[in-house]
Amino acid sequence: MAELRRDRLVRPTGTVLAVGAAAVAATAAQAATARIRKGAARVRPPASRRYTGHAGQGHKLLLVVAGNSVQLLSFQFVGCSRQLGTTTLDDIPLTWTNSGYRFAITAYGGVSYTDSRLDDNARITLAGQFDPAGRSARGSVRVESPGCGHTGLVHWSAGR
Repeated sequence: MAELRRDRLVRPTGTVLAVGAAAVAATAAQAATARIRKGAARVRPPASRRYTGHAGQGHKLLLVVAGNSVQLLSFQFVGCSRQLGTTTLDDIPLTWTNSGYRFAITAYGGVSYTDSRLDDNARITLAGQFDPAGRSARGSVRVESPGCGHTGLVHWSAGR
């Protein structure tokens, strides 16, 4: 910020330097805020609606979003003795991330089977994430029941 006057270099005073430095810092802060907002604008919350899909080997999955939570997630899986099991989780909060809204829960829930086996109270570990546009979700689930053991990690996906 020096200027040339009559063949000599005149340096600005300390006050001018301080004001110039404050202006540069404010501009940098605005640019950083604009980058954050620009990145945040790309991630959209999922619409409040029903998403259908599949879990594991093509078994049915239903995911219902309302507001800022997954209100219902119901899915089928292969249980012990190759019997089809069904379970449902509800009220799972959504969390914003740079790459899309995420949700995860570990809870105990009822599991019913297609054969004559009695219903079980199983430990269900679920994790999922919506894409940045909020149109589809994918994740994994593991069901551990006292009578059947565990399913292993089962991948799932759902869309509009």
